[in-house]
Amino acid sequence: MATHAPGEEAYPPSVTVAVLYCGDSQAMPVYEFTDEFATMEAPPPDMQQLIGAMHGNQEAMDDFVSVQAATLPAPDFFAPEKVGRIMGSAGVAG
Repeated sequence: MATHAPGEEAYPPSVTVAVLYCGDSQAMPVYEFTDEFATMEAPPPDMQQLIGAMHGNQEAMDDFVSVQAATLPAPDFFAPEKVGRIMGSAGVAG
């Protein structure tokens, strides 16, 4: 990790490149999403519920993978109305 001034956030070089290429508004949600999954800890209960609700929903599964591949903006996938549709189609109260 590069050194940084006090008060500045430090990100790996790959994130810096992504931010410069895509702009912070597109790159950071993907980085944060990937970073959370990389902890190797169980996702928070609401994420576990969403992942379970995607079972059998090909469109939702494809979109979830697209977020990880940075071809679908994370805010679009995690928008409350989209999450509500996924949960509703699985019969889960969202």
